[in-house]
Amino acid sequence: SNTSNATLLFAGIGLTGLGLLFKIGAVPFQGWKPDVYQGAPTPVTALMASCTVVSAFGALLRVFYVAFGRLTWDWRPALWVVAVLTLVTGAVVAITQTDVKRLLAYSSIAHAGFILTAVIATSRAGLSSSLFYLASYGFTTVGAFAVITLVRDAGGEAGHLSRWAGLGRRSPVVAGIFALFLLAFAGIP
Repeated sequence: SNTSNATLLFAGIGLTGLGLLFKIGAVPFQGWKPDVYQGAPTPVTALMASCTVVSAFGALLRVFYVAFGRLTWDWRPALWVVAVLTLVTGAVVAITQTDVKRLLAYSSIAHAGFILTAVIATSRAGLSSSLFYLASYGFTTVGAFAVITLVRDAGGEAGHLSRWAGLGRRSPVVAGIFALFLLAFAGIP
């Protein structure tokens, strides 16, 4: 019957959406990101932070624009809630972080919320905006993690923010490049 088909369809949309939202680290599935970013070697983290997120969003765009494109009014309200919660959680919790890689993980969560708002637009402008955002975000993320691999002290790679103190005096070029990447995360350049 139509009711059971509709129920199966919405269950399929929900389960597919949950899997894709987990991959991008959207709220309420963001818990894995900071731990994995902090625990993995920095080059692996850079790969996960850029390629995995871009790929997951590519799949999300394909599924929600093509497969579920005619059902926009059914899935859009739920994604609005997820996008807003993802933006707020990523931005607020990032303020309290003392580890550089955890800070970038929460930044990644906030950026996922921004990209989700473009996905929710379900328009040509939304699609092109999200693709441009993904391209610039991927480049900026790889660059930021490349700088993290360069910042070291006697204890090895400097993870804690206190170990970054004085970087501008010790290595102004590296500090300037990292500042440029952080400003790019804020959308300034």
